[in-house]
Amino acid sequence: MEAENNKPFTIRSYRPSDREAVRKLCCETGFLGEPIDPVYEDRELFADFLTTYYTDHEPESCFLLEIDGTIRLTKGSFRDYTQGVSLSDITGDLSGSHGLLRIEKLTARAAPGNMSVEGTVGVLQPKMPVSLKLTARNAQPIASNILTANLDANLEVTGTARERLDVGGTVRLNRADVGIPSGLPPNVAVLNVEEPGGAPAPPSGKPLVIGLNVTVDAPRQILVKGRGLDAEMGGQLHVQGTTDAPQVSGGFDLLRGFFTLANSKLTFSNGNVTFSGTGLKNRIVPTLDFTAATKVAEITATVHITGLADAPKIELSSTPELPQDEILARLLFGESASQLTAMQLLQTGAALASLGGGGGDSSFNPVAKAQKALGLDRLSVGGGGSAAGAQGTQSAGPTVEAGKYVSSRVFVGVKESTTGASQIAVDVDLTKNVKLLAKLGNGQTTAQGTTPENDPGSSLGVAYQFEY
Repeated sequence: MEAENNKPFTIRSYRPSDREAVRKLCCETGFLGEPIDPVYEDRELFADFLTTYYTDHEPESCFLLEIDGTIRLTKGSFRDYTQGVSLSDITGDLSGSHGLLRIEKLTARAAPGNMSVEGTVGVLQPKMPVSLKLTARNAQPIASNILTANLDANLEVTGTARERLDVGGTVRLNRADVGIPSGLPPNVAVLNVEEPGGAPAPPSGKPLVIGLNVTVDAPRQILVKGRGLDAEMGGQLHVQGTTDAPQVSGGFDLLRGFFTLANSKLTFSNGNVTFSGTGLKNRIVPTLDFTAATKVAEITATVHITGLADAPKIELSSTPELPQDEILARLLFGESASQLTAMQLLQTGAALASLGGGGGDSSFNPVAKAQKALGLDRLSVGGGGSAAGAQGTQSAGPTVEAGKYVSSRVFVGVKESTTGASQIAVDVDLTKNVKLLAKLGNGQTTAQGTTPENDPGSSLGVAYQFEY
């Protein structure tokens, strides 16, 4: 049969599986075709009064009319400013039949790529069964000051929307930028508000359980920056358990990186980024653990960065053990704090403030903005310094370093100094653990303490890294 709008419909006998849908339809249309909530608060009692006799005691006298149809969605959008999620140009075709909503093809723009969903949802069926497939190609669904991610994904969602859903599949991170704010975030207290004389909130039903079995693969280009930290990570995560109690194994390990404090640059010896899972229902915030050390002025100074990315803890220590200001004085100027000038003491205090999160608004970072505008994977500006060599004390001069991945395995970098020294570096990932490192430069290796990392000349080598 067909209705006046030419949409096919079917009249059939009532089935016990229709009971919930009939009660819901009764409450949604019981007030002159509108929801009954303005005139009747208790939906269950209202549905009992109008439907229970027919559905429970005389079902042979109950018939249902089903209409098949199609919904077309165009130019939709979705934004969640808390998570930094932004989807635009949402389009798709949805069709309904016998209580089943079929998503033929639902696509969304997550610039520069796209995401799509297809599958079925039994909106009027018992427990609301769900079977969906989600794919993403070069999509950037998350973009915030803390985390921006570009990814490919193949995920499946199965189960029932009233009891348990299982999410499984793979996500490949093409690139992720983890930003560390310059200033500490404000602590906002959450207050529970109760109205005087108000009725207590009704107890919630059985909560929905969301199971997880997702593998996140990111071999490189996980870039962590801010508060002096500049590092590239790579690795793999396996997320299991549920959203309430996630079990995350694996993490992202250090590929290359350094920590800059005023004119001093410390190369990281190890580091990793992990996700505790707390962000699955709240904010998505990575956890950091980095260590960098250097020998200067008769001590070994160590910088340890730990904690959440939006509120990291940066600690200085030394061997032999010295106060924080003393360590900074030797790192910045190579001298004891007692021998510093007034201006040098002021710089030391500013450095201490930056370590404690007093660096101001993280949104004002011209280097980071220039890097993003130029499309570079790395851009840093180093201050000038001096080093004692065979020719006496020499000025290194400020330097600018820039680099980009020209392919998934080849990284090309350029370093230029105001003294005229320049260098080109190429890193090639031969295997997962073996890298070919080549540098071509016109600098002279005259300073004491020159290492392969800061050698301004030419070199060729192979690096091997392994987990232990």
